Amino acid sequence: MNIRHARIEDFEALVQLMKQFATTLEDGLKGRFQAVLEHPDHVVLMAEVTGEVVGYATAQGYGKRLRSGEESMRLNDLLVSSQHRQHGIGRALLETIKLWCNARGARYLEWQSSSGGVGFYEKLGLKPQAPQLEYPFFEIDFQDILELP
Repeated sequence: MNIRHARIEDFEALVQLMKQFATTLEDGLKGRFQAVLEHPDHVVLMAEVTGEVVGYATAQGYGKRLRSGEESMRLNDLLVSSQHRQHGIGRALLETIKLWCNARGARYLEWQSSSGGVGFYEKLGLKPQAPQLEYPFFEIDFQDILELP
């Protein structure tokens, strides 16, 4: 398995992954993908197995929280193809996102999960902050983590 930063050449593989999970893809996706790749406050990671893209994750800087002034990040997507799940790929993508956040001085990483993804995060020891929501909210406080892998 290889986790790496996305390149514009990954667009078609990204679309194929997205089609596994979304019924429609919005117009202008390629332009947004290019813009995100070029934006310094965003990251797109690709997971490869034997040269095939099998997963991706995206995150972005949210900026400083008003009251505390602490940096907050948002995980936007974390997807692994159905046939490549249960092999540590999702965990590796999330750990790499956490390292990216840590390198940027983030205090928090937050996201909302689909109901189908909650079990994955719970297996990693993460608990939803608002489990009753249709898309439960998760947050990692990096101050609570003694050691990042």
